[in-house]
Amino acid sequence: MLSEFECPLNEFLSWSGFIPLSRVTYLVYLLHPVLIVLVIYSRRTLLHLSDFEMVSSPVC
Repeated sequence: MLSEFECPLNEFLSWSGFIPLSRVTYLVYLLHPVLIVLVIYSRRTLLHLSDFEMVSSPVC
């Protein structure tokens, strides 16, 4: 069994270069619902979608 210090995967995943990337992705995760609400409520017309369109295409 490999110890914690011998595993190259652990070395790769604990690289400090991932810290800024993880913070940016977490920020996007937190802001995404707010942006969706802003886009939906800023429309001037109603959005009419068929059943097929609701499943197959994005709303934005």
